[in-house]
Amino acid sequence: MSAKVTISFAVPAGYKPGDYAVLYSNNGDGDIDWETPVSAEKHQLFPNGAGIYGYGQAPYGQHRYGQAHAVLCSGYGQLPYGQHPYGLGGVLIQAKVNVIYCGIYKFGFKVFDSLGNPQQGSSGVIQTAVHIAPPAPLGLKKVSYTHGYYTITGQCDPDIAGSYAVAGQHNGKDYYRRLDGDYYIYWVPEDDRWYIEDALQGGYPPFERIDASPFGEYEPGTLGEGTPVFTDAAAAANQLVLEVTA
Repeated sequence: MSAKVTISFAVPAGYKPGDYAVLYSNNGDGDIDWETPVSAEKHQLFPNGAGIYGYGQAPYGQHRYGQAHAVLCSGYGQLPYGQHPYGLGGVLIQAKVNVIYCGIYKFGFKVFDSLGNPQQGSSGVIQTAVHIAPPAPLGLKKVSYTHGYYTITGQCDPDIAGSYAVAGQHNGKDYYRRLDGDYYIYWVPEDDRWYIEDALQGGYPPFERIDASPFGEYEPGTLGEGTPVFTDAAAAANQLVLEVTA
């Protein structure tokens, strides 16, 4: 069995026609291997002429008062709303990757010029937790498979209760995201505590926990009321139900 991951990159200003990006990954463990690309595919940063051109580089009549100008950038199918133009990107490139193993996957694009020379730096690294249901052993049939989740319970305001799953790593430890994506549980080493918030280190966490473990009771923080409880790992076991084939 496998899962498909889609990685998007909003191309910023500063590149030229002919520049391209190549995708790299950590294959589900550790840091990204920047020497071995996921594939040989080259993602053009100016596909079909679309992109941000600097002054003197844009086709005649298509630059705006000496500033970079996003040619063919309308936001309709090119970029998500609000991400165009003026230095924020003129094109959204995407790569789709099939993965067959569970793990914490990290991805990043490395940019090359038209001659194949790598440019300094890379795009921001993104990561995601991938969980794939196991196949049934030979001679058995899979009846059901339930992916275990961690749970927050208790009456609290804001209402952060619900099911959470590991979504990656932050500050060197696993962080957790509610399944609807509205809340996160993350570790901040400088404060020596865990926080629950609607963004990773957004600045106003309503709940916090001073402990090495994220599991247990949380105290009200900024604008929070109540004492929610985050379940331990034993309550989050995966359940695979099998039966003998006839």
